Amino acid sequence: MSEVVDGALAAMDSLAGEQEGFLSVRAGNNDRVYGEDTPDGRCIVWQYHDTAIVRLYPDVHAVKVWTEGWHTATTKERIAAALRHFCDESLYQKNWVWYTGRNGKKFFVDGGLYPMRD
Repeated sequence: MSEVVDGALAAMDSLAGEQEGFLSVRAGNNDRVYGEDTPDGRCIVWQYHDTAIVRLYPDVHAVKVWTEGWHTATTKERIAAALRHFCDESLYQKNWVWYTGRNGKKFFVDGGLYPMRD
């Protein structure tokens, strides 16, 4: 993994453990990790450029991923790292179609919620 990806994942782990207050952490030139309060509870956001590509909901034990149509190699690298780190899910591509899964392949769901591992 790249230094940026490692830094963003470490920042998300750190912020997920915080009970109050949130920081904003730059994890590279185009990546930022920050916390926010939402109607679904607290949320840790990994933003790449202007897109919140990963939202970690520690209170409901779920991760939401979103490309906003940016199916680039860099976006895929970041989302794959988060799914692997938090959910034990893999993300791969075949014939330009993204798939996730541990036991067989499922279509990648943009905006989908993935349960966090225990």
